[in-house]
Amino acid sequence: MDAETLVVKYFKLGLSHREILHSVEHFNGHATSIQTIKRICQKWGLYRRKNKTDLMKVVEFIAGECAGYGQMHGYQWMHAKCLENSIVVSQDTLRIILHIIDPTGIEKRKASAVKTPRRTCTGTTIKPVSP
Repeated sequence: MDAETLVVKYFKLGLSHREILHSVEHFNGHATSIQTIKRICQKWGLYRRKNKTDLMKVVEFIAGECAGYGQMHGYQWMHAKCLENSIVVSQDTLRIILHIIDPTGIEKRKASAVKTPRRTCTGTTIKPVSP
C-alpha cells in the first residue's frame, strides 16, 4: 500500500496525526512528516470537525443509543460513540440533543454524581458551609 492510502485508512480509524505518523513509519516503513500527513488529509478532504454529519442522523443515532445502555452514560461517552460510528458532531450540539431526547437520564446522572462539600476557612479552623 502506498502512504496516501495508509494515511486515509488510519485517519478513518480515528488516529491523530502523530499516531498516523508513527503507524506509517513503524509498521509500513514509509518515512513521512506530520506536514505531509496534513497535506494528504487536506487533499482527500478529511477533516475532524469541518464535515458535520446531518442533524437527523445524529438524532436517530443518539435516540437509538439512549434506548439501550447509552442512557446510563454521559456526554463524553456519547461523543466518543458518535466518533466511533463516523458521526461528526460538536459536544455542544450533542448536549442540546441529549437534553431534548433524554432529560430524565441527565437528571439521574446529576443526582448520582459525587458532590464535593464546600468549605470555608476562617482563621485556622475549617468549618463546613451550611446549605
